[in-house]
Amino acid sequence: MREVFDFSFTLNRHQFSIVNTLKDHKCKINSFRAPSAPTKPAMQSWRKRLFNTILALNPRHPDALHLLGMLKLQRGNPAAALDPLSKASEIQPRNWVLLADLAQALFALQQFTQANAAFRAAAKLNRDNPELQIGAANCLALQGNFAGAEYALRKIARRFPATASVWFNLAN
Repeated sequence: MREVFDFSFTLNRHQFSIVNTLKDHKCKINSFRAPSAPTKPAMQSWRKRLFNTILALNPRHPDALHLLGMLKLQRGNPAAALDPLSKASEIQPRNWVLLADLAQALFALQQFTQANAAFRAAAKLNRDNPELQIGAANCLALQGNFAGAEYALRKIARRFPATASVWFNLAN
């Protein structure tokens, strides 16, 4: 069996944070072995166990909350994803990736007013990502504010003329 974290590669920020939490609480990293036959359901189950262990040690661990929320969202359960993503965004309100993921969960739940606010907050933190602005514009359209959505999309198209998805959305 292989170990959860292979230290021969560079850890991303989430992995580094989780490894340090396990070390801080003197957990044996070897006890968190990945499944020997890593099918998607087996890996999701393993990840959920890992994130829940981290959250038992530190209920306000933003990376574990974020990743647990994303796991639930990927499993098609945006309602269950909303709580950990909301908690994580309260802890890290300036994390644009987290806000974008929260916006996706809200969008999937058809809470378009809140999704729009989350997309806009993420776009404010990362002004060079047109997809965040497009997400906010799509929320306007789904709320029936077609003029506002068109105005926003035309503004995005002027700033990012090579972005195909903005033109696709304008055409709809």
